[in-house]
Amino acid sequence: MFSESQAEMLVQEFMSRDVLRVGPLTSVGEAMNLMFEGRVSALPVVDENDHCFGIITATDLVVLLRSTARELKSDYLHDDDCRRAIDLVQYRLDRAPVRDIMSELMVTVGPDVSITRAAKTMADENVHHLPVVADRRLVGLLSSVDIVAAIGGLSNQD
Repeated sequence: MFSESQAEMLVQEFMSRDVLRVGPLTSVGEAMNLMFEGRVSALPVVDENDHCFGIITATDLVVLLRSTARELKSDYLHDDDCRRAIDLVQYRLDRAPVRDIMSELMVTVGPDVSITRAAKTMADENVHHLPVVADRRLVGLLSSVDIVAAIGGLSNQD
């Protein structure tokens, strides 16, 4: 999959550096808007010292909306109740903090790790995003799209 020269490339050559991020008390709705406006599919969750301890992804949002829809389906069966159902969804998005639906961080990668090692970690852990951490602080985010760029010989530095 990787050529010998690609195997020697480092995560820092391909990671996104200007990473949008949220705090644990950020509302789910605010995080969803930030993802949409920033055209990203994941946001690291950091504390006040930029220590990364979780990640919220588009998949997490889909799971939340799907479970809310199932609940609404049983509670609001009539068209007249549609407005109340929409209001409930909006209320949950505005009130629920990111920490309630984020994935707690199980794996990160350092900027000096080889791109092949990072790709293997992503595959082994079945994730599409790896927060890049140095000295416990978030310094970047590596996505599966970045891995494809590495294979194709493109760099975020270009």
